[in-house]
Amino acid sequence: MLNQLHPDSSAYTILNATRVRSELDLPVLARALAHLLVRHDWLASTFDEVHGQPCRFPLDPQMIRLDVRDVGPVTEQELYAQVRALARRQFALATEAPFRISLLRRTPADTALVLTFHHIVADATSQALVLRDLLDGYARLLADPTSAPEVPRSGYAEYVQAEQALLASPRGARMARYWRQLRTGAETATLPTDRPRPRLSARSGASCLIGLPPAAGSGVRRAAERLDVTPFALLLGVFQVLVHCYTGRQAQVLACNASNRTSPATRELVGYLVNPLLVRFEIGTTSTFTEVIRLAQRQILTGLANIGYPTMLDNGHPGMQAPNLAFTLIAVDRLRPHLPFAPSGGVLGPEVSYRGLRLTKIDLPHMEGQFDLNAEVRLDGDQLSVVFRYDVELFDHATVARFGTSFARLLGTALADLDARVGRVSLLDHAELQQLATFGSRLPTAAAAPTLTGYPAGAGPSRAAYTGVLAAIGQTPLVRLHHLWPQSGHRVFAKLEQANPGGSIKDRSAASMLLGAIERGEVVSGRSVVIESSSGNLAIGLAQICRYHGIRFICVVDAKTTAHNLAILHAYGAEIEVITEPDADTGEYLPVRLRRIRELVASTPDAFCPNQYANPLNPAAHAQTMAEIIEALDGEPDYLFLATSTTGTLRGCASYLRSQGLRTTVVAVDAVGSVLFGQPPRRRLLPGHGASIRPPLLQPEAASRIVHVDDRECVLGCRRLMHAEAILAGASSGAVVAAADRLVAELAPDSTVVLLLADGGDRYLDTVYSDDWVQRQFGDLGGAWLLPPAGLALQTT
Repeated sequence: MLNQLHPDSSAYTILNATRVRSELDLPVLARALAHLLVRHDWLASTFDEVHGQPCRFPLDPQMIRLDVRDVGPVTEQELYAQVRALARRQFALATEAPFRISLLRRTPADTALVLTFHHIVADATSQALVLRDLLDGYARLLADPTSAPEVPRSGYAEYVQAEQALLASPRGARMARYWRQLRTGAETATLPTDRPRPRLSARSGASCLIGLPPAAGSGVRRAAERLDVTPFALLLGVFQVLVHCYTGRQAQVLACNASNRTSPATRELVGYLVNPLLVRFEIGTTSTFTEVIRLAQRQILTGLANIGYPTMLDNGHPGMQAPNLAFTLIAVDRLRPHLPFAPSGGVLGPEVSYRGLRLTKIDLPHMEGQFDLNAEVRLDGDQLSVVFRYDVELFDHATVARFGTSFARLLGTALADLDARVGRVSLLDHAELQQLATFGSRLPTAAAAPTLTGYPAGAGPSRAAYTGVLAAIGQTPLVRLHHLWPQSGHRVFAKLEQANPGGSIKDRSAASMLLGAIERGEVVSGRSVVIESSSGNLAIGLAQICRYHGIRFICVVDAKTTAHNLAILHAYGAEIEVITEPDADTGEYLPVRLRRIRELVASTPDAFCPNQYANPLNPAAHAQTMAEIIEALDGEPDYLFLATSTTGTLRGCASYLRSQGLRTTVVAVDAVGSVLFGQPPRRRLLPGHGASIRPPLLQPEAASRIVHVDDRECVLGCRRLMHAEAILAGASSGAVVAAADRLVAELAPDSTVVLLLADGGDRYLDTVYSDDWVQRQFGDLGGAWLLPPAGLALQTT
């Protein structure tokens, strides 16, 4: 019925994509596929309605063939886009098999093996079993071409018959009573939405990945052992607390997708062996995390004893609405082959060897839009991450990102104090848009029950409703530029990061790196000392946060830091150390600054260094930056121009684009004399753009293209932007404009172009916008910024 209601939706398509960096013998792989279909004959089926009832019809297995596509030397992004296209292709269940296998070959030894299933024949365990059995069969046939296919003792048809017999039995009736009683008097958990719910959902979805700190997995395991519960119960309990905080409801029910593989015969079976395990939770103001988690454990154990009854059969009965929220745990390290998911923000997982093949997980979104929101927790040893799949008709990405960061923070709070009362736990402020961190503080408690959309109940989207200045970080304006390239035919936009309260894009990184540490208790007012190296903007972002929280801040800057920035830091009460002598070997200030930071951290009690050059929370902040751009445009841009220094912005934006399978060309704008992308070092005048070291965060492949811009071009870019658009922007923004000017004639026609402008020009009034300073450094520029880009000038003559 769902397939008939939503024939154009891919919400029920499961994707299992693997990068194979070994040469595959295609005839042998085709034989392995044939053996697989003998073992798991349910995959060779069609499904149609007969007299109002769904029926399965066997299909000739030879109708399922290996689809080999030689895609050639495409880029990584193009390859992932093709994989996503396969995952979005719908199944015509009445006429074709609900299973496909495709090979996208870049070279004979570099292939994407793509398995797609309709949910009607597979669940999460099934898709892992199919990959395992396919690769095992391939290895067996390579070793012994005469080997026969393995035939199971029973198939999915026998499982269906057993389930039908259960439903007709007294035991089935008892199970039905249990689930109906559990629902009685409880509401279906439903989060506030950004938009009204449509009469008929299109089942159109998207995903939001929330990474958690490296030790989160081990912390969850230790806490679960202490409470004598499973890690799943602990995580579910925290999720229930969060839902309660955002809804303010007492008795609620949500779904956990639980496997019904309760016998040896079903553990190796491919099919849909999942029933929603409904969990009821009632949370009061005096409830503790421990009490909620232990109740969740009891609910799970009792529910598993009754899991044989499909609770969806009762959906639609009076008082029994279908679940809107779901919570799932995947124990990745229990699957074979064990293919770890990609690190947060990436697409490719680490490479493993299995059956003589070099394999890597291609981690792309799928199964989006089945629920209002479905939280899939991935536990792999000590690694923990959460994918929130959501209905795009109901929620914006930024809304779900806020909910995800709330979950991450609430989990950290629970692990720190399991006996804490949930009614006293603070929640994320509505404008805190950073992944893996929080913005703002002095927040409402759980008892205040804010809405998921971020606004207090009954309030509209007024920035006056923000709680504290830090809550204004993010959601900066994206403005259309009409005069920069008036005759180009392109749609040009500028993301004005100077609208952040600290005046630059670095406010996002500062909040991402520091506020989570404050909320976790790693940084404490009156005791801790934050120490960081910065040329200005990050220092100001950190100084603002430290001033707000009453934390001592020591900033190490250098002689290139502008007097304006130093005055701002003094105003915030920062302690400033200025490095006046460059490094003897490189002639740069940064190596000396970093050495001084190490000395200060080693000698200062309770020191905390955010370390913007290596901290993954720096790029994590810019997943939200990219999401804001896409949301404002209602789609991805064709080109994104951004400046590089620590490379956090580049990595964060590019990672988000890859995670969503988007094909935006990311142009990294570096300084002439910067060593980031292999150029020789050279003296640079303007701060905040380029770097004299290659930071650990650097991923050169994140950039689709690299453009180097010198100081003179930065000045011309700033002044041209001011003259054309009345935007007073900083030096790195001028570099972005200069790079875009250089490439404008090469851009595809009618492109959507976004210029990410990192800060404002008020901090450069005595340099970039000072005629005397410009004359001393570059001579008479003769109003060169008044001329159009060379490429456009040629086009219009």
